[in-house]
Formats: sequence, structure tokens, C-alpha cells
Amino acid sequence: MMRLCAVLVLSLLGSLVSVHAAPAPHPHWSVGFHRMSFLDPLDLQPMKAIAFYPSTDLEHTTRVGGYHVEATEDSKIAIGRFPMLMLSHGNTGTPLALHDLATSLARKGFVVVAVLHPGDNYKDHSRLGTVSNLYGRPIQISEAITATLGDPMLSPFVNVDQVGVIGYSAGGETALILAGAKPDFARLRRYCQERPEDRDACTTKG
Repeated sequence: MMRLCAVLVLSLLGSLVSVHAAPAPHPHWSVGFHRMSFLDPLDLQPMKAIAFYPSTDLEHTTRVGGYHVEATEDSKIAIGRFPMLMLSHGNTGTPLALHDLATSLARKGFVVVAVLHPGDNYKDHSRLGTVSNLYGRPIQISEAITATLGDPMLSPFVNVDQVGVIGYSAGGETALILAGAKPDFARLRRYCQERPEDRDACTTKG
């Protein structure tokens, strides 16, 4: 699996840690998107992602999964080598809820790969609250990096030396682990002994 060469972390509080600059945005870039499917490294079942990228075609609004997204499917990719950002959604969420962020970044010269985490999304809660989900999400993001760099449509336009991750809520936790953070379960147990009223953090689904 590809290692992260640069890390963009938006933590649970949304604070920016570091990011490489993208190329200067072209005044006429629109946004395209490309659907991807590859194997979940946890169980080798199919998982999905959508890549948003700068495009030179005319832009249309496309209905995707109930959202109206200002992007055109498989439109022509702008010429260049663009930094890549992986997007990790929160527990039981969907990356399409962050489509405005993804398309905005694509217009500024980023390839943004929005992963739908198996077992922890709006349709499937089967891994929610498990240790395998805590550590599995970063592995899924890493596999999505490898899949993108092997995608014949996208790989020629990605700068392999500039790869980062954005995460919100549980996605922030995912991003922090990818950046080197190590969860401390003993500290969580102490916290819950002191503050048992915090049901969000101190139940098995927290």
C-alpha cells in the first residue's frame, strides 16, 4: 500500500495541521467525477469511492445518491499533475454529504477521492463501535490511495509526492491515525469511569 507522503488532517474540531499547495487554479476549471470500485482490505468485498477532479469540459449538475452535485461524470481531466486528498466521512455517514467541499477543492486543483467506508456508512452499520472499524478505516483509505494510483483514468494526473487526507468526526479519527496517532483505550476507560454520563463516548457504539 502507498504511504502517505504529505498529510492534510482536519481533526474532530476541523483544525488544519498541514497541506501542500495545489497548482494555481485555472479560471475555467470545472469539476468531473469518476466512480471507483476496489476490494475492501478487511474482507475482500467490493467497496466504492468517488474521485472529484479538475476538468476542462462544461460542467453540469448531476444527481448522485440523492445529492445534486456540481460535477460531470467522467468529463475530460485537466492537464497536470495534481495533489490528491482522500476524504473520510463520519460514522454512519456518506462522503456525498461533503460534495461541496470536494468540488471546491477540485476547482482549486486537487484530486479528491471520497471513500464510502464499508460497515460504517448510511446504509450499513455492521462495524460501528468495533476495534476493527477503528483500525480498518485507515487501512481502507490506504487501499483507496493504491487503487487511485492504479486507475488508468486518474493515475496519469496525480502527483504521487503530494497525498493527504481530510476527515470529519470519525473521519478525523481516521486521518489522525493515518498521521501517526495511537488510540489509548486505557485513557478512554478512565474517562468513562469519571464521566459515565457521556453516553456518546462511553457506550459500545461510541
